[in-house]
Formats: sequence, C-alpha cells, structure tokens
Amino acid sequence: MSDRLSALLQRFELHARVFYSGALCGIADFDGGTGVGHLHLVRRGPLGVTDTLGRHSVVSEPSVLFFPCAGAHRLTEVLVIQLLRHAIAHQLVDGGVMAGLADPRLAKAISALHADPARTWTLDAMAGLAGMSRARFAAHFTRTVGMPPGDYLTGWRLGLARTLLRKGLAVKQVAAEVGYASPGAFGRVFLQRLGTTPTKWQHRDAGARP
Repeated sequence: MSDRLSALLQRFELHARVFYSGALCGIADFDGGTGVGHLHLVRRGPLGVTDTLGRHSVVSEPSVLFFPCAGAHRLTEVLVIQLLRHAIAHQLVDGGVMAGLADPRLAKAISALHADPARTWTLDAMAGLAGMSRARFAAHFTRTVGMPPGDYLTGWRLGLARTLLRKGLAVKQVAAEVGYASPGAFGRVFLQRLGTTPTKWQHRDAGARP
C-alpha cells in the first residue's frame, strides 16, 4: 500500500497551520484559499456540516473531517498519509487519483507515472503495466479517475513543474525533469493549461510569497 503513495508524496511537501481552535457556536464558514485543504478534529458533537455541493451531514462522534486540496507540520503530514492510505485500502473514494490508486491494476500504471514523469509514456506502455489492452485500459482509467490517461499525465507533469519552479529551478531544467523535449514544448503546454508562461508564473509566484 505504501508503494502506491510513495512516489506521489515524495514529489510534494505539506505545509500546515492551526486556523481555529475552540468551541463552535452558531454558523462558521471555513472557506479555503487556492490550493488549501482543511483538517477538522471534532472532539464531540453534534456538528452539522454542509459542503460546497450543499450536501449536509451531522457528526456526533469524535471524528476527523478532511477537506482535501493541499496542506508541513510533521504530524499533519503523518495524519494525511494515514487518511490517504485508509481511503485507498477501503475504497472510500469514487473518482480522482485516489480511486485510481485503489484499483490494483491502475495503481501499477499511476505509480509508475508518478515515479518517472520524464519517461516518454505511451498508452501501450501504461496499459502494459496494468496488464490490460489499450482500449480497456483507456476506458477503465477514464471511468475510474475521471479523465483520460494522457490528460492525467499532463496534469501530473504540470503540477510537478510548478513545485520545481517554486523552488527556483530554471525553466529549461524543469522542462527536462517533467518529460518535455524542449523548453518551448513545455512552455506551450503550460500556457495552454494555465494561461501564462512558466517564467511569468514563476515570477508571479515568487512575488506573492511572504
């Protein structure tokens, strides 16, 4: 199980802070910013919770509520890892990468993508790792993860690219690290998906950080 998450977790760091502690009286709105997830530790209830889709539930027992996005405090990292492992082991997610990692066949391909994003991946190569035909793999991947394999690979590469750019790496080096033959090819995909160039994104991100 840990092998399914290891390549994913090695690529990204978690950063966390306490944003509220105490009793909740009345209505409280914890609106997450871009790329921010929320962990809520409920000591006792009842507590009514309404998510962004308008779904309402009541928490009565001591619980941990996890609203994912991103989140480094070492204890937070351990907690998130355990939550992810639990969700995968018990197939508690019905879409996205966690659902893919919960699938024994897809997990082999997804873990390989995570571990080696610079490889020249083909549908045949991914399907071979999953032990499936091209057509069955593509259909099963799309149905389970919610997007085609190629789109997932591009998204993974760009997510990793933003992490590397944030660390100050040169665009040319980042392009090679995430599997693009040239900075130009990398820049075109980055612009198409994110609406800006890697250099502009890097400068903007650096200026936005404290």
